[in-house]
Amino acid sequence: MREFSLVHSYEALSDHDFELLIGDLFGAVEAVRYEAFARGADLGEDLRHEREDGSSDVLQCKHYLNSSLSQLRAAARAEARKLAISKHPPAAYRFVTSRRLTAANKRALKTDLAPFIRRQSDIWAKDDIDMALGRHPEVEKRHIKLWLPSSPRLTAIVNAGPQARSRALVEEILYALPRWVPSRAFVEARDILKREHVCIIAGAPGIGKTTLAKMLLAQAIDDGYEAIQISADVEEAWKVLDPGLRQAFYYDDFLGRAALIDRLGKNEEDRLLALMRRIALGRTSLFILTTREYILRQAYQLYEQLSLEGSAQRRFLLQLQHYSRLDRARIFYNHATCSGQLSLEARRAGRVNLRETAEFCI
Repeated sequence: MREFSLVHSYEALSDHDFELLIGDLFGAVEAVRYEAFARGADLGEDLRHEREDGSSDVLQCKHYLNSSLSQLRAAARAEARKLAISKHPPAAYRFVTSRRLTAANKRALKTDLAPFIRRQSDIWAKDDIDMALGRHPEVEKRHIKLWLPSSPRLTAIVNAGPQARSRALVEEILYALPRWVPSRAFVEARDILKREHVCIIAGAPGIGKTTLAKMLLAQAIDDGYEAIQISADVEEAWKVLDPGLRQAFYYDDFLGRAALIDRLGKNEEDRLLALMRRIALGRTSLFILTTREYILRQAYQLYEQLSLEGSAQRRFLLQLQHYSRLDRARIFYNHATCSGQLSLEARRAGRVNLRETAEFCI
């Protein structure tokens, strides 16, 4: 069982990821449910808990990790102006930022947010969030993009010089993490892997099969599995398979990218299926594979053993419709914000559009 950190990095989180984390965290701290709004401009309310008397507790989130204090204060004053014209001012208001703050910084922000911030402790900064997450590790566990970059096992691989292939793979995972959007597809694939120990991810080119597989692999590494990437053929895995070890095998595009003619070597389909059976029955290792759906269909037609084995029963098929319109909007938003080429104003406009998409999807 992994140990959770008392100090966190929020670099991999988008604005929306941060907002969802804070709603989850405050919900755990206060044992209530916070609503995440989806309606364009937020009118000073990112998250809200409605009390029984109809009044509300409001959280305003500012993921201003690398912004200056002056930028954060300007944003706080803008939020105060929104609240001042609201027809329904909150009963309680908290201002939460991923930026670290000194006591003097909090005093200045309290002035900027007056009269809505009544106590300096109603301003939460990174250190406050870290401490609350330390008291509620179940929240951290639910947000893989929060804890994965600080995973001791992934860090050890990156810092281990001789393990060049594993190190490069982990570096690819950490690079992709800020752009990735956890979706229902990830939950379903993770459940299949946990239950069957073998997960085949199939889908159209460019749909995110490889990224999903790498996130599954990253979680496996954090759970104590040794990552082994198969780059040529399944014989690589057979050579190192050890039933006494926790191994996670990763085989990307295992059926190739072009037509299947001559793709698998002689009897390779037999060796591949035998390896799947061995891992599924052995229960100590994992096997994550990706392929293009049309290639998999060809495989069933060309290779009798694949069809007879009925491997489709264990296949996890990732199709475009598995990404909702909101998921696709979040993926685009994350890629745009991670590009480093958007101004603060453009990011704010993108976040408004993301909220409008969320409203459309409800």
